[in-house]
Amino acid sequence: MEEVLASGKHGYRCEATGEGAVTCGFEPREGGGEVLVAEVDRRGFLLFRAGTIPGATVVTEDQFVPRTRYGLQLIGRNGALGIRKSYRGDYWSFVNELRALHMLGMAKANVPSVMAVDFEGPSLTVSYICGTTLADHLASHGALFPNREIGEHLRYVRPSRAEGLRIIEAARRVLHKAIDPRCVEDICAQLRIVHAAGVVWNDVKYGNIILEASSGRPFLIDFDNARHRMHLGDTLFEMLRRRDSVKLALCLNGNSAKPAGRSAATEHRCLSTVQNLFDELRREGIKYCHWKSNASLDAATAGEGDLDLLVNRADAQDFIRILGCLGFKRAITTRPKDLPGVEHYVAYDSASDEFVHVHAHYQLVCGHGNSKSYRIPIERVYIETAVDDRVCPVPRAEYELTMLVIRLVIKHCSWDSFAMRMHRLAPSEREELTYLKERCSKEQVHCVLRQHLPFIAEDVFDECLTALEPESGLWKRMRAARRLSRSMRSCRRRSGIEDLCLKVWRRVAAGVRRRLLPGGQKLRLASGGSLIAMVGGDGAGKSTAIEGLVKWLSSHLGVVTVHLGKPRWSSMSVVVRAVLKVGRLLRLWGSDMAHLAMNGAEDIAECPGDVSLVSAVLVARDRWLVYCRARRLAANGRLVICDRYPLPGMIDMDGPRIERMMGECKTSRFARTLKRLELKYYARILPPDMLIILRVHPDTAVKRKPEESSDSVAARTRQIWEKDWSGSPALVVDAALPREEVLARLKAKIWSSL
Repeated sequence: MEEVLASGKHGYRCEATGEGAVTCGFEPREGGGEVLVAEVDRRGFLLFRAGTIPGATVVTEDQFVPRTRYGLQLIGRNGALGIRKSYRGDYWSFVNELRALHMLGMAKANVPSVMAVDFEGPSLTVSYICGTTLADHLASHGALFPNREIGEHLRYVRPSRAEGLRIIEAARRVLHKAIDPRCVEDICAQLRIVHAAGVVWNDVKYGNIILEASSGRPFLIDFDNARHRMHLGDTLFEMLRRRDSVKLALCLNGNSAKPAGRSAATEHRCLSTVQNLFDELRREGIKYCHWKSNASLDAATAGEGDLDLLVNRADAQDFIRILGCLGFKRAITTRPKDLPGVEHYVAYDSASDEFVHVHAHYQLVCGHGNSKSYRIPIERVYIETAVDDRVCPVPRAEYELTMLVIRLVIKHCSWDSFAMRMHRLAPSEREELTYLKERCSKEQVHCVLRQHLPFIAEDVFDECLTALEPESGLWKRMRAARRLSRSMRSCRRRSGIEDLCLKVWRRVAAGVRRRLLPGGQKLRLASGGSLIAMVGGDGAGKSTAIEGLVKWLSSHLGVVTVHLGKPRWSSMSVVVRAVLKVGRLLRLWGSDMAHLAMNGAEDIAECPGDVSLVSAVLVARDRWLVYCRARRLAANGRLVICDRYPLPGMIDMDGPRIERMMGECKTSRFARTLKRLELKYYARILPPDMLIILRVHPDTAVKRKPEESSDSVAARTRQIWEKDWSGSPALVVDAALPREEVLARLKAKIWSSL
């Protein structure tokens, strides 16, 4: 607790006394006691008890709207202003916010600093941020927020979801006038700091962002709903982190095509691989365009999304050739809902350490996510009317809006979408819809329909556009989807019954796969999978390197790790080892060395017994079984990374053991049989597709493993260090280099070899 309060002393403070202090009009008590300055109501308005604060919104007793969940008071404490939050017995939220503020304070985020903690209440006092909320700031520029009026005996009314979206759309229209773009970037940067500290805000809204009066810096408040990575796990944390970012993007995008959550450097950053691709396509005269999601094109070119390129069929072969020259590799999916006329290509941009994923479309296929049952035959005009953007050609806004409305209505407004709970538009989809509606008129869209899609009547399209509004009702949306589906009957890839059955089947199958394959289905390289062996002595950093490679590759490709050094016991191993252990406990086997003594071994202490030999054979068999599984996965397109690998004549630790254990001892026929059986298992383990050697000096390895015996660590590492690898196909990496450099070399070599 002392550490929390000590770190809070170095955070932001709003002084109530002294030079540069806020004029509050109250006298601090002697001895540093607390003074109640004001009560804070549910709207953030102040009911003053002592003094005033210039610029604050003031209410009277009759105009005060009480808070129902927590109590908030503005207090003076030790010459500084603070906000005391009473949790009214909610210890979970109290601990959540206390932990989050401490972690974010240590991470130098713009959050209130902790001034006092009361575990009895419980209550938490944090520094008062002198400024206005972003909601108040936007309201002063014309944005309409509910519950801002001041009157007697008013009640707080929570807006519905549809009203909330209308409020956000209205606020975004004045955002560019109300605050500087640099301030938007600062807000996004603060959210990135929050996430980097392992915290999910979980309460993104205009009222929880305060613009400090003197500097204009944005401060984030209200972390009682925060969640922490240590409690969520990586998968759930990543999902909630993404939701935070999407919510902030929805609030801050305004009229800009640049998604929120990225700095100015990121907004205009285009990966070198992507830029080279666009330059080559332009030089070769390839006809194409980035056909959808152009509201977030900057994010896609920066490696934060996929590139959806619609390519002229006549240029398909030249397009594929250019991709190959630039290091792109064709990938396939194992999902049954792959689309005709769509190919996947993946490249690794080493400069940014990002993957570039290109969806090459040769047809415009759209529809429900589980069937994609419509093909819109306007590819030629879609490409020919495209206009040059900053980096690549994009369709005209009226064409893109036409396609977007068709896609969204089919995907979210049909009756089966409601039945399968897929009827809600994602924030990014609603953001894209708003972006395109602001850039073209309804008459331009009608012109596109008359010229290129005459089977869709203008009134049908207008009804569909209205159905996508937040306040549109269930029956209105279903009616619009039904009329559009009838109009586009000639574009269907399947009959209605077949399409419905396919949607239901794939929905059920997807739920089963999520439980059986929690990691999800990834792409697989069309060239096939690969078995990658990582070999190195103790302290070489094998585990760290494998962890970094898995994190890197698994973002797009299917990756599996296996451990051939310590293989998982098979069923037979479990049974046999159990029998051996019971026999030893009951002394059924006698001494482990008895049979060697009977054979006349001179040094019995150095000669193993049958139990040790059987254990060695079981290890060999388990390694062979794990190897067989790894080979099956690689043959089916997976990338399999092996931690350690049996290399005959190279690594004693992972190779045959019985021959070394026996030495000069005289052996029985049973021992010789076990020896042949062990060698047989190891002979079946063929060399890997790619062998990586992490080489480190024995002295360095000993320093890295102080908890283990220095002699054993040095002995195992010396086998790798003293081996001449020059004539082998192995990739030898100096593991004494910094971790980032080792990973960079491994990534470049692995990607070039796949």
